Amino acid sequence: QMLFQKLIGSVGSSVIMLLQTPNGKQKMVTLRRTIPPLRILRRSEDYSNLGPAYKLTSEWDKALSYSEGDLERSMLKDPPDLKAAAAFATQSGEARQELGQREFAVQMFQQAINMARVALDPMGEVLAFNKLVLAMTSHVP
Repeated sequence: QMLFQKLIGSVGSSVIMLLQTPNGKQKMVTLRRTIPPLRILRRSEDYSNLGPAYKLTSEWDKALSYSEGDLERSMLKDPPDLKAAAAFATQSGEARQELGQREFAVQMFQQAINMARVALDPMGEVLAFNKLVLAMTSHVP
């Protein structure tokens, strides 16, 4: 089993990570999307998509920064890319939840639900709803 060490960077639809093998050696690994539909390629050029990568490393400040930057870019498009915005709002909410900003996280999940609904994205809506329920009940014993 290899242990994650750090995120090296992201290029297009690839993420480069440094891993440690069980015997202590370091190994650089590049993960690529195997089926790059045109929509994913277009998005990877428009957005950093680094929020989820930093989520894997529990670097929540960076995850929040990249997710909110991508959210802003998705909303500035003409017309706004609401499906992408919903995904980035959900990622932002997750980061805020981990940073102890529960009220802001709840607001982000609510925004994500609304954007996904308008974008006719039922999967995005359900994901944001599940995250909202968890955020609202995480303090309940």
